Amino acid sequence: MSRIVTIGDTFSHELRFTADQIQRFAELTGDSLPLHRDPSYARDHRFPGLVVSAAHLSAHLLSAIGNHFNAFAHSLNTQLDIRFERAILANDTLVLDWRVTDAFWKDKPGGDVTTLALAVHNQRELSVASGTATLLVMPKSADLSSAAGAP
Repeated sequence: MSRIVTIGDTFSHELRFTADQIQRFAELTGDSLPLHRDPSYARDHRFPGLVVSAAHLSAHLLSAIGNHFNAFAHSLNTQLDIRFERAILANDTLVLDWRVTDAFWKDKPGGDVTTLALAVHNQRELSVASGTATLLVMPKSADLSSAAGAP
């Protein structure tokens, strides 16, 4: 089978978190940290408003990966390592920049084991997070049941 992913490929995604989205995500996930729920509390504790949780950003990072690769293949995320560098605040606009740093074909389950590097910047061009992700990218024709436990 031929490779699906090319080392050096890049993709980006823009994202904005509203105060309402931050509060709803905290509520849905049972996150009781006041920085994610109470704007007054956040202001009293050095922030100008609500702060995005690590879980909330992580969910969007994984979705961005899936949305990108699932446009032309099947993808299964297997690992996400993130370093949070500064607070992400309500109404921040983020740019998620991904770059393929490694990819190699694995016959079983039949796809490219792919490593991505991540850089996240806010509207002030400040780095707010960085990291890596590992995933399996398989042809659209692949039988996903063969990918159990991959890679």
